[in-house]
Amino acid sequence: MKKIYILLFFTVVSNLFSQSGKIYLKNSKFKIGAENTYVYEPPQGITINDNFKATFIDSYYDSHSQKLIKKGKLYEFSAKVADSARTLLVIITNAQQVIDNNKDQGYTVYLKTQNASELGKTLASEINMRNYANYFLKLKIDIKPESQIAAYDKLFEKYPELKSDKSYMSYLFQKSLINKEESNREALIFAEKCLKKDKEEYYMLANDAYSMNKMSDEKAKLEKEILAKYPSGTLAKNQFINRFFAKKDKTEDYILKCIDTCQTKYKGTSRRTLGLFYNSLMVQYLNDKDFEKAQKIESQTDNPAGLYNDFAWGLTGGDLSSSGKDIDFASKISKRSLTLLAEKEKEIFNPQYESQFNMYADTYALILTNKVIMKKLLNIKTILEKRTDLILAEKNVMWA
Repeated sequence: MKKIYILLFFTVVSNLFSQSGKIYLKNSKFKIGAENTYVYEPPQGITINDNFKATFIDSYYDSHSQKLIKKGKLYEFSAKVADSARTLLVIITNAQQVIDNNKDQGYTVYLKTQNASELGKTLASEINMRNYANYFLKLKIDIKPESQIAAYDKLFEKYPELKSDKSYMSYLFQKSLINKEESNREALIFAEKCLKKDKEEYYMLANDAYSMNKMSDEKAKLEKEILAKYPSGTLAKNQFINRFFAKKDKTEDYILKCIDTCQTKYKGTSRRTLGLFYNSLMVQYLNDKDFEKAQKIESQTDNPAGLYNDFAWGLTGGDLSSSGKDIDFASKISKRSLTLLAEKEKEIFNPQYESQFNMYADTYALILTNKVIMKKLLNIKTILEKRTDLILAEKNVMWA
């Protein structure tokens, strides 16, 4: 085991120094649940300005940005990341401009490396994050299934115990894209291992294995057992969320009660989980034309600008052939979507910024065009009404 650890240690070091620049923990030990400081050594030829930031992902959901602070010849940034985070993938940005992305591969920072077991899990997490890194950081890491599988296989050679770890399911999903039959067989073997562990997360992985093999009876039976053993666990929470979305005609009171239930009964307090409910609440406020309430919960939704734009687009009718409805309200919320996007432009790197701007601008342009057309039609109607009144008056005079 000591030999394996040394080999993996050199893998980490080799990865670090093969990068033309470097990003690493300032202190050798990563502090879970606390803010950590990271050091950035720029490659030659790159000048760092005051407003540049480190943009990174620490999980599979979204990106974060922290300002770079000059410390002598180097730069630092500090951030508190998710307790579950094992790896950071980092680029250097200036608003929507990428300054340094380590030749489209990003900078990798391994966080949990205190022993051989943790190091192996951390290396596996990096493989699993590559697809998300390409999306959120606009990288060009090779994520072809063949490449992902080869990376996992190489890691499993050094860490065979990872085949009993939850990261193994990510490997099986990749393998199913190449050899579904073999992947499904291995998934059932993995499921047996998972069922021997007294943790809901492993029962859920066994459930995924049953889904891969379309074993509906086994899946239903296991889910019943999970719900009985963990009535407020992850599966119960997921089913609660599914029931929420399946319900039609939600009211403000119903949504708020569901938010409270999610927080108290299911311990669903993450911004991502609660955002699902607040998104629905904002749509409810927009349906009620309550712009003031909608604005108050913007920070609690996933993408308030997108919600405003989608609702405004729906009010337009989709093209110039429709006059739309509530066009003044549509104009107000469409303008707000562009304002929010502009505010975020300099705060955080957004890989979808350009496409979102074009989409939101198209919506606002359509609304303004419709308003002009409606105004002209109203003027024409007024003129015709006046002419009709004049004609009727002339006829009355003639027949008097």
